[in-house]
Amino acid sequence: MKITYAEARNNKIGKHLREMYFNIDEESANVDSLTEKARQGFDNDTLVLVNSSCLPIEDSDATRKLSFWKKSARKIFAIEHEDNVQESNRELLSLIDSKLDNLNRSMETNRSLLAVVDKLKEAFKCVICREFVRGPAVAFSKCCKQQMGDVTCMDQLLSTCPLCRNSDFGFYTVTSFENLLTAMRNHGD
Repeated sequence: MKITYAEARNNKIGKHLREMYFNIDEESANVDSLTEKARQGFDNDTLVLVNSSCLPIEDSDATRKLSFWKKSARKIFAIEHEDNVQESNRELLSLIDSKLDNLNRSMETNRSLLAVVDKLKEAFKCVICREFVRGPAVAFSKCCKQQMGDVTCMDQLLSTCPLCRNSDFGFYTVTSFENLLTAMRNHGD
């Protein structure tokens, strides 16, 4: 049976370094025995056996049979375990760090946006009911030119401005905030 000693990079079989043929029988047809033979043959105690996809060959009922190891299409590789694991771990840690940095930046952006939305919600509270404006229009006073809030509440006022106390109270409505108000309402609390 042939085992190829190879380099592994990025979880792929790389350069083939050496090949050796090993005699096996039913008794030695298992992962532990063949790993030990490969380690002795290639004089390297860190070797592990992997398949052509660079996946470790695990001990199982199937791998304890001579027929598993004698299959001509099966390629068996011996790679250095520590190098493969360390490089994979470094790459994985680098990827995780990058993703965490992106996540932190997104969270900071979201916090900033949420703070703006909260301030806008406060600014668009009705001066009468203290609730966020319900309708698509916002009422502004004619006397002091201030945002008053909900048109429904303003309709209930008779004659005095709730902000400046002017007795000649009147208001006008502005509908250009409709998209902004809808987006803020959909934001939730």
